[in-house]
Amino acid sequence: MIGFFKLFLSLFVIASHANFYFQIPGFSWFNQGISAVIPFFIISGYFTTLVLDKKYNTKKIPLPSPFNSSRHLLLVARNFFISRFKKIAPQYYFYAGLAFIFILLTQPQNININFTGLIANLSIIGLNLHQYFKLSLFSNSYYDGILPPIWYLAALFQYYLIAPFIHKFKILKNILWLISGITFILALFNFIPNNFYTYRFLGNFIFFLTGDLIYQALNKSRHSELVSKSRQNFKLVSCYLLLVAFSILTILQFSTKQIYQLDTNAPLLFGFLFFAPITFLLLKKYCSDRSRPVTNFVHKIDDYLSKLSFSIYLNHYVFIYIFNYLKMINILPISNNFLRFALVTFSSVIFAIFTQFLLKMIKENQTK
Repeated sequence: MIGFFKLFLSLFVIASHANFYFQIPGFSWFNQGISAVIPFFIISGYFTTLVLDKKYNTKKIPLPSPFNSSRHLLLVARNFFISRFKKIAPQYYFYAGLAFIFILLTQPQNININFTGLIANLSIIGLNLHQYFKLSLFSNSYYDGILPPIWYLAALFQYYLIAPFIHKFKILKNILWLISGITFILALFNFIPNNFYTYRFLGNFIFFLTGDLIYQALNKSRHSELVSKSRQNFKLVSCYLLLVAFSILTILQFSTKQIYQLDTNAPLLFGFLFFAPITFLLLKKYCSDRSRPVTNFVHKIDDYLSKLSFSIYLNHYVFIYIFNYLKMINILPISNNFLRFALVTFSSVIFAIFTQFLLKMIKENQTK
């Protein structure tokens, strides 16, 4: 179900980028793309902790001396980040390369190479820092690099860098909760740059940490004395966060003050309010399903859909570039946003299926 859910969320993101928005009477601020990003964060936080717990398990690092312990933890953190980067980056480079070549061939006048943009697009990790650096390599492009949605990967890699340390030391995790929460609230009420600090940088860690919290609640050993307390704490924290989100969302909905940035904040809070409980239930089902070997076929389908959704999320902007160009030169003048959304979605899905087939072939050749 998680794979299907992620595919569903990817289509929400594509719809927003294709300028096709679902209209809800009385909620002019509704933006399904912004709302859909929140469960992506939560799911990523959950699986980051799962991988660290099952494969690396930083909590079992021996402590013969402070020096050896720190050295071991740094080694684990390095290996963890490299493994995550190797798993994610190849597809990004493939799609970003295609997008850059297409713009270079069709609109070379829009190429604008700059040092910070080049470093950010190659490293990925800085692609959400548009508040401080020029990241785009195109003169007429959005501010987040060759493929605008990749700012999410930048935020994810930043979380990967610190995840092993907060997994090992609870005090660091609590400090991150505090810093991220304060940053999010300050940005929410526009004391600091709103769009940037609420969900693109620093403030978004509260969503990753929510995923970590879900993992702790669902995957503690049944024989541990902390199980019931952990689950009770999770319920209390969840109810509190949802209540706060609902309260702020209500205030924003009926407020006439522009300082509250209704168009950004309301979809963001709605995404947490609506999708966080759904994400929790799906992850709970994921835990129970994975304990039953009879559902291996279902697991494979779900895993494939999860991989497919990731490819679609990465590649859809390539097709937005293509259809924008075809419209500009009057070969395919699409004025209907739904048709535009449908064409981009169809192209992205087909190309994602091809990419997954290609990756499978490469993997099989490497194992021979």
